[in-house]
Amino acid sequence: MSSTEPNNVKEISDTTFQTYPLEKIMKDIESDTEKRLEEAKKKVHAQPVGEVLVSIMQKGADEFKEKTGRNMTYSEMRQMYG
Repeated sequence: MSSTEPNNVKEISDTTFQTYPLEKIMKDIESDTEKRLEEAKKKVHAQPVGEVLVSIMQKGADEFKEKTGRNMTYSEMRQMYG
C-alpha cells in the first residue's frame, strides 16, 4: 500500500489475482446481498427463510474468496452483513 492511499483503503494483490480495493469488494458484495434479499422477500414462501439467508451469505463469501484469494474474516463478515 502506498503512502498516498487513505488509511481505510486496503488493497488485496496476489500474482494470481488482480488488485482490488478491499472496501470496494465488500461494498459491492453488500449491495448484491441487499438486492438478493429484496428478491427473496418477494418469494418468501418458496423456500425456508433460514436457507435463503444462508445461501445469500454463502454466495457473498464465495465471491469474496474468488476476488481476494482468502476467506473473509469474522470482522469483515459482520461489517457487510451486520
